[in-house]
Amino acid sequence: MNHGDEKTQMGRAMKRIVLTVGFVLAMALWCISAHADDQSMELEAQSVAEAWLTEIDAGRFGACWDQAGGMIQEAMSREDWESVLNEGREQLGAMEIRSLNRSKVQRDPNGAPAGTYVFLEYESTFERIDKIKECVVLRQEPESWRVVAYFLK
Repeated sequence: MNHGDEKTQMGRAMKRIVLTVGFVLAMALWCISAHADDQSMELEAQSVAEAWLTEIDAGRFGACWDQAGGMIQEAMSREDWESVLNEGREQLGAMEIRSLNRSKVQRDPNGAPAGTYVFLEYESTFERIDKIKECVVLRQEPESWRVVAYFLK
């Protein structure tokens, strides 16, 4: 093999290395960007959820229904919502401590209408119940994040 062929092969090998490294870096940057977007969504949704939960804690159940997403409003009337939450909160007593346990962004989850959702799980302590999980699910709707599910487990 002559010197010119070696240079050509070296050049091709370097191009492959540069392209491979470039691809890996591009993928890493894309992943970092997607992760940052998810974190931003989680923080936005968490802010909405916590304002909404403050209304629940204050016993303003009708206002929470008004602020909720269509999935809640279509599943239950405002009056039924108020009745169910009033009864449930009487059994729990006053809110004492709530801390976010975990959160997750999910796009188009199985069994739900298409969209971007944030699932938040809080570990909560109430006056009569110690350490229960409060789950709040929000969906990104055209105007803002809206609570579409709330349950205890």
